[in-house]
Amino acid sequence: MLPLLGSVVGDAGGAEALVPVLESVACQGALGGIVAAPPAADVLGRTGLAFTPAAEVPPGKEGEWLDSIGAKGLLTSTSWGANPIELGFVEAARERQLPTAAIIDFWSNYRARFVAANGALILPDWILVPDEGAALEAARDGLPVDRLVAAGNPHYERLLGRSLAFGPDEEVAFRQSVGVPGKATLIVFASQPIRELYGETLGYTEGGVLTEVRQALQQAMEWLGHRAVLAVRNHPRERDPVQLSSTADVTVRLGNGGDPLEWVLSADLVVGMTSALLVQASLIGGRVLSVQPGLVGIDRLPTNRIGLTEAVYESEAIAPSLYRALARPAHLGSGRALQRLRGAATGATARVTQIALDVAAGQLIGGAV
Repeated sequence: MLPLLGSVVGDAGGAEALVPVLESVACQGALGGIVAAPPAADVLGRTGLAFTPAAEVPPGKEGEWLDSIGAKGLLTSTSWGANPIELGFVEAARERQLPTAAIIDFWSNYRARFVAANGALILPDWILVPDEGAALEAARDGLPVDRLVAAGNPHYERLLGRSLAFGPDEEVAFRQSVGVPGKATLIVFASQPIRELYGETLGYTEGGVLTEVRQALQQAMEWLGHRAVLAVRNHPRERDPVQLSSTADVTVRLGNGGDPLEWVLSADLVVGMTSALLVQASLIGGRVLSVQPGLVGIDRLPTNRIGLTEAVYESEAIAPSLYRALARPAHLGSGRALQRLRGAATGATARVTQIALDVAAGQLIGGAV
């Protein structure tokens, strides 16, 4: 019998990153069990993977759950915010001398993901990051270099494969299924819980940006001479998302139903702030606009930093930027940057799966403490 792997997933992004790996481990008979917080449960619910809701394993009982499934190692996602769910399980695994690995699915908040509510830093044996650039950033943020592995994001690899099979017929069928006219100009707005996570410290919030984008889009569509559909995809962690009415040239609607990848593939433009959905859209060659008016501090969207997506930092530049993005043909941005992003994703599922199996078998490579 193979050694069994336990897994804990918190946020939706981490769940998406781990689903291909968990499916692979399960097919090999080495998956012992999964605990999922509500955002991750929404993702896992679309798969055939069984999981235990996090509410059934209260704080202090993480070790008992590991014992009950016979776990020999632990693989987790990473979350950040108030008291990430994964850390209690990592701590319990370390108490039992079980090897641990955690995946960071995005290029931000590296160290914060491992800080418990009491301020303690709880580190797994291995920390898997999306690429070499993320490894350098994570080290600068205070994570130990000897625990970092540039393994890639398996979700991005799956997106690339799925995007190749999505043609004009699939786009027509998807638009019909969600009630978007086939020839309508479709803009998808990827929202985030900015106010909850950062307060006012970034210089903008999701509600303010969405309002400005709707107003600027009205202006851009007047210049272009036709109407548009603005589909707002709210983040699972948004508690009270802003509701906007339509304008003369912009029909505002929710875009939460259906597969997020199909929304992106069917869109003429994807707009947001620093959402992972913007990275995914750029990865598959979509047009992307990152709107962060009045930004204070660093730009947290990695594709802006490498020139793959366009950033807008001033309110008065939003309408012209929307106009240019919609008026020009679709483009792939910087070829070198796109090659780097796709190269890091290629083979990620196999790499992370092998690390997961090694963790379960206690065969850690390198000597993390």
